[in-house]
Amino acid sequence: ARTMATGSTWNPDVYLRFAAYRARPAEDLMARLKVTAAGDIYDLGCGPGTLTLQLKQRWPDRRVIGVDSSREMLKAARERDKDSVVEWREGDIATWHANEPAAMIFANAALHWLDHHATLVPHLVQQLAPGGTLAIQMPQTGESKYTPSIYNVMRSPRWKARLGKIGRAHV
Repeated sequence: ARTMATGSTWNPDVYLRFAAYRARPAEDLMARLKVTAAGDIYDLGCGPGTLTLQLKQRWPDRRVIGVDSSREMLKAARERDKDSVVEWREGDIATWHANEPAAMIFANAALHWLDHHATLVPHLVQQLAPGGTLAIQMPQTGESKYTPSIYNVMRSPRWKARLGKIGRAHV
C-alpha cells in the first residue's frame, strides 16, 4: 500500500512486516493456476519478490521476471533471490510490454494503484501468448470505511500541499 512508502520511495522493511496478510489472497490464486502456454511468467508489481520467488518454485522450468517501479523493492528482491533464479526489471505497469508473448502475467495487489483499467487490462491480455493466463488479485480498499477519512486528511488545507499528490485523486 502507499502507506508503506516514504516520500516517493517504498520501504521494503515496512512492507514485509505485513507480508503474511498480503500474501494469502495471492497464494490462494496461485494454487488454482495452470501454465500451459509457451513463454515467460511475469510478476507485475513484484515488490520485494516474495511471491515472485514462489512463482519460480511452482514453475522451475519457466523464466520468471519480476517487474516493479521501485528501485528499493527491486533491491530487496535481489537480496532475497540468493540463487539469482528470477530476472528483476524496473518498469511501470502502466506502460509495460512483454519482450515476447507471456505464458502468464501475474499481478497481486498492484493494479489497484493504477487508473484506466478499461484499457490496461485489454493491453495486458494482448501481451499473452495464445492460451496464456492473466492472473490478477486486486484488493478492494477503495470502499473501506477508513478510505474517506484518509482522503479528507489529504485534501485538508493543513496537509494538501504535502500529501495531495499521493494516492488516487478520484477516490
